[in-house]
Amino acid sequence: LYPVKVLLCSVDLDNPDEPLAEVTQAAFHGGLSMIAAFSDDEAAAYLEAFLAYQNKTAEVLQGRRSSDHVGRVSEVLTTAGVNKTDASRLLKKFKNLNGVAQATQEELLETTGIGSKKLARLFSALHEPFKS
Repeated sequence: LYPVKVLLCSVDLDNPDEPLAEVTQAAFHGGLSMIAAFSDDEAAAYLEAFLAYQNKTAEVLQGRRSSDHVGRVSEVLTTAGVNKTDASRLLKKFKNLNGVAQATQEELLETTGIGSKKLARLFSALHEPFKS
């Protein structure tokens, strides 16, 4: 088995970028994988996942693609700069990917968990042309 050292950070700051950069750098130099949780529920979900997978093989840990529509749309949104919790909230509020894409920046900001930085990444991914 490959030993893994994880630092789980509970982030409760309005502007966490600078402190998180410092913690990330310290974790890197200490040989730790850092995971940031932006709510108690998210931190608990990470801990549950760590416990569930702590003695599993690499094959079990490799991700499986979702076969349902909601899961696949969630995967798309997570590549656009939001986490799974945010993706779930966006889909609940806007019903589908088209609804998220058609939402205004103000409507997206009204979604819990979406701040100005996530908004910028998400909006850019949905509205700017791909670079070749």
